[in-house]
Amino acid sequence: MIGFFDSVLYQRENFYALVGIGILEDSLRSVESKYYDFLNPTIEMIRNEFLNYVYVVKSDHISKLLPENLAEEIFSAILKKCRLLENIIITYTKFRGKLTQNLIDECVAYGLGKNHMEILMLISNFYPLVTLSSSLKHFKINSAYLDEIHGPNNLLWKETIRKTKVIVVPRGDFQYPGLALADIVLTSIVIELKKRRMRLNENAVRKIMPNAVVKFIPAEDIISAIIEVQKDLPGSRMNTISFRPRPQVLIYPETKEYKQLLEWSSIMHRIYESIKTAVKIGRCAKFRSC
Repeated sequence: MIGFFDSVLYQRENFYALVGIGILEDSLRSVESKYYDFLNPTIEMIRNEFLNYVYVVKSDHISKLLPENLAEEIFSAILKKCRLLENIIITYTKFRGKLTQNLIDECVAYGLGKNHMEILMLISNFYPLVTLSSSLKHFKINSAYLDEIHGPNNLLWKETIRKTKVIVVPRGDFQYPGLALADIVLTSIVIELKKRRMRLNENAVRKIMPNAVVKFIPAEDIISAIIEVQKDLPGSRMNTISFRPRPQVLIYPETKEYKQLLEWSSIMHRIYESIKTAVKIGRCAKFRSC
């Protein structure tokens, strides 16, 4: 099977959590077919009304370009269709309970963060990997595509790259339909959770996605996986650059302002479109300064 993995920081009032998703299909053609089946009307609307040069539509296109009520209707409609997905996994990690002081002290010692929120944000940078690692216990995955991740070297990374082929795609949900689908489905689930004012737990997720494998991953387990490696290799980081698609198109914006301008420009989307066979021949585009 081929898997596509993404994650999001979930926030509701003072409650924080990380939620990850993995969508698995038998082939690239299958996942792309589902993407366009689910999203064709939305893609056409955005192309006709706003950005006629967009190649792959992701959740930000829907939430930022469309009126709020229309965006919510679209996410709700997509969610109803996505309930038919058969091979999907949702993982979540809560950060309401406080970590033990001993664990925080270890995190400080290895430069992983000085407090609860810093550690949360550190883990958020590679949470799709956490979901993939959990997925391997339930699915046989030949290739796994992750929206860009980075962070300290850890046991999850070392073990996962031994078990399956991992492809880390910079700006993946702008370029790969499978990663855009994961991004949109996850956004739809989070919106529905907030709309229903449901607590984040296995039962709540199953009510929304009855076919999903749902797994709770304790934050302590993820932190321990980092510290286990950092004890022997302090300061080491995951070598994700070696796992990017090749060749790459690198863009060098002169300033942050210019990068923001390029982000949604026709220039970037023309580049994406020019490499729209990216999944088949292994290409990607990336801002060099990112």
